[in-house]
Amino acid sequence: MRILLLAPGVKERNGISDYASMLEHCFLKSGQYQVLRPNVASLDKSRVLDYLSEHDIDHIHVELGGNRVAEFLLLEFLVGCQLTQQITVTVHDPERLVWQLPYIKAVKSAKIQKMLGLLTSPLTYYREKKVCQAVSGLITLTESGRSALVDRYKINAAKVQYIPHASWLAEQQALPSLEHYRLLCFGYFYHGKGFEDLVDALSRLLTQNKAVAEKLRITFAGGSDADVLTGKPNSYVEQLKNYAKEHKVLDYIRFEQNVPEDQIASLIQQHHLVILPYKKSKKLSLLGELKGASGVLGRVFGAGRGVILSNARALPDEIKNDIGLMFESGDIGELTAAISSAVEQSDRWATWGENAYKIGLSREWDSTAKTFLDYFESLAYTSGADKEQVVNNV
Repeated sequence: MRILLLAPGVKERNGISDYASMLEHCFLKSGQYQVLRPNVASLDKSRVLDYLSEHDIDHIHVELGGNRVAEFLLLEFLVGCQLTQQITVTVHDPERLVWQLPYIKAVKSAKIQKMLGLLTSPLTYYREKKVCQAVSGLITLTESGRSALVDRYKINAAKVQYIPHASWLAEQQALPSLEHYRLLCFGYFYHGKGFEDLVDALSRLLTQNKAVAEKLRITFAGGSDADVLTGKPNSYVEQLKNYAKEHKVLDYIRFEQNVPEDQIASLIQQHHLVILPYKKSKKLSLLGELKGASGVLGRVFGAGRGVILSNARALPDEIKNDIGLMFESGDIGELTAAISSAVEQSDRWATWGENAYKIGLSREWDSTAKTFLDYFESLAYTSGADKEQVVNNV
């Protein structure tokens, strides 16, 4: 089978690009599949049909999320071409496929773009629904995301598969010593991840529970863009450092940017817990509920560490597995209390980590990729059987 993978480019610094790269790697490692992953920007509508023919593509798979407009527009074009190939889509950020489309590209004002996004949402929804109905299958990485997608677009539940976000499995390591309570806040340095909330909570802890706060050591780590790497004073990481300095907690926070891939598991295991204070997007809440997975959690499970999570996205789906604590997104008081409560339950950290690792074992990348491929094969088999039935009925 020759698979065309339409996804953000390898050099793009986001979780969907990382996910697509791992999926591609595992597909190729199986030895039975070929994967072509062209630059979507260069594969416009005038070129894509020739590309399918030239490369004898058997299956088309698209990774959608993070408002990936280029991939959606190409997908929309393909489903309208009545192709013989099966088309599947991983929807990373249900309950919408693309959330907003740039109907007026010339508009530069963020405020006007937001207003236009709301005004044009019914039209975007109509286009998303047509795509959902036309593709061969949709895949979500969370159970609540699957339910949200089915309900939102009124599609047959059998058409939407839930395949949990895969885990990067590492060798288990014991927890560090308790000289300090080491928490890791990991992920790409973007607004909306709740970094500032964690600074606020640490500042509040210094007032409310100084004994706990002074033993805390928090690492902010993850990928960052070129602007951050230049060290410009307006970069987001510099803003975070200044914010922490203003709140008199900079001495308790360490920053690590662009951690090499092969060092991520070790970084996680150097900490007792991982904390994800993700925020609920007020802008997206006007368009729908965000029920996406967390790539960071996939790494945390594989490294065997417990977590402190906000209830943003579909994170509540995971906390029921006794892997840590949850708090209300954006509520500094609850976040502060969750950190204090976690410290009081330090005797449970090992159990949380063991439970997380069990999830990681069940979702490691090779088996997850095989689930994808089995699903692709099942669609091809069903399609072939349908065609044979048509021939027999003639």
